Amino acid sequence: MTHLDWGVLVFYFIFTIGLGVVIGKKTTNTADFFSGGRDFKWWAIGLSVMATQISAITFIGAPGWAYEQGLKPLVLNLNIPLVMYVLSGTFIPFFYSLEIVSIYEYIEKRFGKKMRLIMVFVYIVKMLVVIGSIVYLPSLILSKITGLSLNYTISLIVIVSIFYTVLGGIQSVIWTDVFQMFALWIGVVISVITVFEKTPHTIPEIFDIARQSGKLSTFDWSMNFREPNTFWAGLFGGGILHIAYFGVDQTQVQRVLTAKSLDNTKYSLWFSGVFSVIQMFLFLLVGIVLFVFYKGVPFQNANEVYIKFALEEIPKGYLGVIIAAVFAATMSSIDSSLNSMTTVFMKDIYDTYLKKSVKNISDINMTRIATSIFGMLIGYFAFNVSASNNSILEVISQYGSYLLGAMLAVFTLGLFSSKTNEKSVIFGFLIGIIGTAFISHMFNIFWMWNNLVGFLITCFIGYTFSFSDSNYRKSVEKFMMKKTYFDKKSVLLIVYFILLIILLYFLDI
Repeated sequence: MTHLDWGVLVFYFIFTIGLGVVIGKKTTNTADFFSGGRDFKWWAIGLSVMATQISAITFIGAPGWAYEQGLKPLVLNLNIPLVMYVLSGTFIPFFYSLEIVSIYEYIEKRFGKKMRLIMVFVYIVKMLVVIGSIVYLPSLILSKITGLSLNYTISLIVIVSIFYTVLGGIQSVIWTDVFQMFALWIGVVISVITVFEKTPHTIPEIFDIARQSGKLSTFDWSMNFREPNTFWAGLFGGGILHIAYFGVDQTQVQRVLTAKSLDNTKYSLWFSGVFSVIQMFLFLLVGIVLFVFYKGVPFQNANEVYIKFALEEIPKGYLGVIIAAVFAATMSSIDSSLNSMTTVFMKDIYDTYLKKSVKNISDINMTRIATSIFGMLIGYFAFNVSASNNSILEVISQYGSYLLGAMLAVFTLGLFSSKTNEKSVIFGFLIGIIGTAFISHMFNIFWMWNNLVGFLITCFIGYTFSFSDSNYRKSVEKFMMKKTYFDKKSVLLIVYFILLIILLYFLDI
């Protein structure tokens, strides 16, 4: 790296820390830390949601995924406009109307404390493992570039993320995410331009070569459950995954609940629904052009494809921007997860079970202590992550698929079934996870289907094994969805989804 590259990277860290310090001065209580006064505009929330979704694993892993499979992985994200249509009229407005901070508060109101604790435990463990994996990859990149130890670079990322998140809470998270999102977009644009310039073919030739190699083929209409990245797996399995991710995952839902109005929650979802697919397409496009650039030479590790190109081909001076973008993608995922895990701990565990025994520490200080502890745990998991020969992005999605369907089913039963009680939903949730793992390995189905399998098993067991009386049903009615919040404008998301399918279909002709 040149001095200019280092200068860009240092500026990124200084600006991020400085932003956290400025915002931290305004954060004086837990209400500010968790919800930011519910005063955020839709565009800031939308950018934050997208920044959280796009991690360094996406930045590096998606090109490697496309290098091997072309545009087919796009079907995992193609469902997002439909998902945002559903969420903007159901789950998100409902949670917003309850004025809750942790979505697991709802689980206790609807089912009970046991189910709430189970969901909290699963969520925290899931996030520690996932974010630990996310930290590992950019740390590996920086270690290769600078010669610094891997543990040192992991520590740097985690400590900086802890610092500004501890200071400002959700406000620091959202505003640094906005800045990091722009840094990430600049990195993507530089990557796209550079890879086209470095490839010794014209743009039409690049697309012809990619088309002849099958890399521009997005849709596989096969109904074979073992085939990877089929259209139906993406629509149904991927759809359930993203409804769970954007609709009932604390990390994503918490920032949407900071909106200053119900309309702003919807606009933020629509914004994400449109641009998330475009983002993923650009990441995959980089991998497809790299396939042409390297003439399809196989890599032992898919995650090395973009790393090799960045280190060897990105012009000096621009490399610092790319590395800053990778850090931005990583830290936007860490800060959101830190804030959300802390929120869940404080609201779902500390306030209920521990607060009375802790007398000398204020709530805001305990919140900051908890944030720091979760940050150190993320670092611990990052130190123990081993690389996979497959795209890390795909590996994480695969293991997450055992849980997300069952988690979504719990909320779905709560909102739409007055019959389902706590015992049955706990039983259904556990059987849903175990059953998904069993079916996945027994029948070797593609991992995207796991989300739908877990959802259906949990719903079926949770509903079938419920034996509630009329008094119970009446008592839980106030915690169920009585109306939908669909807006006529949101139908444009469906139109957008159809146009995407048409455009991608003609791209391969």
